[in-house]
Amino acid sequence: MSQGAALKFVQPTRAGKAQGAAGGLFDQQFIQQLFVSFTPQIKALIKEVLADEGGQPLIVDYEEAGRMIGTTYEGVRKLVRKGKLTAVSRSGRHRGIAVAELKDYVQRSQVIPD
Repeated sequence: MSQGAALKFVQPTRAGKAQGAAGGLFDQQFIQQLFVSFTPQIKALIKEVLADEGGQPLIVDYEEAGRMIGTTYEGVRKLVRKGKLTAVSRSGRHRGIAVAELKDYVQRSQVIPD
């Protein structure tokens, strides 16, 4: 169904809102059609952005890093001070931890059962 044909089913009221049950159905179908038609372009855009950002590590702030490894903001600061985690600058004074660094830390700190 073309967009012009679909618009004939919806008759606006004075407030500009769709009238009747057809309005809700139209909205849902229209959104589904938009999603289906734009999915390839969105996927291509995501791949392009990932390719551009491939050289830069994904960095999270101390609070998020703490959540990822099961500690607090202060726990992450302590790990950085002791040299067990390496902090990176996000922008000026704001420091963060690279996600790859967190993964390495988790692997290093795992206890191997006998």
